[in-house]
Amino acid sequence: MIAPDLRGFGVSEVTPGIVYTEEFVADVIALLDELQVQRAVLLGFSMAGQVAMQLAESHPERVSA
Repeated sequence: MIAPDLRGFGVSEVTPGIVYTEEFVADVIALLDELQVQRAVLLGFSMAGQVAMQLAESHPERVSA
Protein backbone atom coordinates (compact mmCIF):
# COMPACT_ATOMS: atom_id res chain seq x y z
CA MET A 1 0.00 0.00 0.00
CA ILE A 2 1.23 3.47 -0.90
CA ALA A 3 -0.44 6.47 0.76
CA PRO A 4 0.92 9.63 -0.91
CA ASP A 5 0.93 12.81 1.13
CA LEU A 6 -0.53 15.20 -1.44
CA ARG A 7 0.68 18.81 -1.43
CA GLY A 8 -0.98 20.75 1.37
CA PHE A 9 -2.50 17.64 2.96
CA GLY A 10 -0.97 15.71 5.83
CA VAL A 11 2.52 16.90 6.70
CA SER A 12 3.62 18.05 3.23
CA GLU A 13 4.31 21.71 2.60
CA VAL A 14 1.59 23.90 1.16
CA THR A 15 2.26 25.04 -2.41
CA PRO A 16 1.44 28.75 -2.81
CA GLY A 17 -1.45 29.53 -5.13
CA ILE A 18 -3.84 27.10 -6.73
CA VAL A 19 -2.74 23.50 -7.22
CA TYR A 20 -4.72 21.80 -9.97
CA THR A 21 -5.68 18.15 -10.04
CA GLU A 22 -3.28 17.57 -12.94
CA GLU A 23 -0.38 18.63 -10.70
CA PHE A 24 -1.42 16.14 -8.02
CA VAL A 25 -1.63 13.47 -10.74
CA ALA A 26 1.88 14.34 -11.92
CA ASP A 27 3.11 14.03 -8.32
CA VAL A 28 1.53 10.58 -7.95
CA ILE A 29 2.95 9.44 -11.31
CA ALA A 30 6.40 10.67 -10.24
CA LEU A 31 6.06 8.74 -6.98
CA LEU A 32 5.03 5.57 -8.81
CA ASP A 33 8.00 6.02 -11.15
CA GLU A 34 10.37 6.51 -8.22
CA LEU A 35 9.03 3.34 -6.59
CA GLN A 36 9.17 1.51 -9.96
CA VAL A 37 5.44 0.70 -9.84
CA GLN A 38 4.17 0.24 -13.39
CA ARG A 39 0.47 -0.33 -12.60
CA ALA A 40 -1.52 0.28 -9.45
CA VAL A 41 -4.98 -0.19 -7.99
CA LEU A 42 -6.24 3.28 -7.12
CA LEU A 43 -8.44 4.21 -4.19
CA GLY A 44 -9.26 7.68 -3.02
CA PHE A 45 -11.79 9.53 -0.93
CA SER A 46 -12.78 13.16 -1.47
CA MET A 47 -9.87 15.08 -3.03
CA ALA A 48 -7.82 11.90 -3.43
CA GLY A 49 -10.79 10.37 -5.27
CA GLN A 50 -10.70 13.23 -7.77
CA VAL A 51 -6.97 12.70 -8.23
CA ALA A 52 -7.50 8.95 -8.72
CA MET A 53 -10.19 9.53 -11.36
CA GLN A 54 -8.04 12.08 -13.21
CA LEU A 55 -5.04 9.75 -13.09
CA ALA A 56 -7.13 6.86 -14.45
CA GLU A 57 -8.40 9.07 -17.27
CA SER A 58 -5.05 10.59 -18.23
CA HIS A 59 -2.83 7.53 -17.60
CA PRO A 60 -5.02 4.42 -18.06
CA GLU A 61 -1.92 2.28 -18.74
CA ARG A 62 -0.81 2.89 -15.12
CA VAL A 63 -4.09 1.71 -13.56
CA SER A 64 -5.12 -1.91 -13.02
CA ALA A 65 -8.25 -1.15 -11.01
